[in-house]
Amino acid sequence: MAALAPDPKEDEMSPYDRLVARLAARRLDRELAEGASPTGSAQLSNRASTLTSHGKRLELAASLRRIARDEVEPTALGLRLAATRAQASAARPALERLARRLADSAPVDPQGVALTQELLCDGAGPLFWDRSPQDLIALVGDAIAALDPGTRAAVSQPM
Repeated sequence: MAALAPDPKEDEMSPYDRLVARLAARRLDRELAEGASPTGSAQLSNRASTLTSHGKRLELAASLRRIARDEVEPTALGLRLAATRAQASAARPALERLARRLADSAPVDPQGVALTQELLCDGAGPLFWDRSPQDLIALVGDAIAALDPGTRAAVSQPM
């Protein structure tokens, strides 16, 4: 999947499609993270454009940096999830690498950004739950690789 440039069709989306895309953001993120083509529907295209926007990428990078630096604390009422300190500490270099890649100006593939969004939103995932069977470092590595699928394909091809 190639990096997604802003879609000129986005302006053609009906207000209804834009509303559905906003309300269905989590589902669309999952679909994109699983490899759905951003050109598969108007909603996927709109969500992919939102995820790959520079502002959204900077927002995700800032969240990753706060977690990597152990700056996220639970609120007094426990309404905000805080990353598990052990997991975040072990994954610090990978989290910072992902944050740097998101923050740079080079184009990214929507799948990698969607994987990052999922990582940051999954309260039952390894970033927030120390009993998660998933490996945080592996998931961060998958997100990094998915940001640049052309590089991933070149590396995985036999010589």
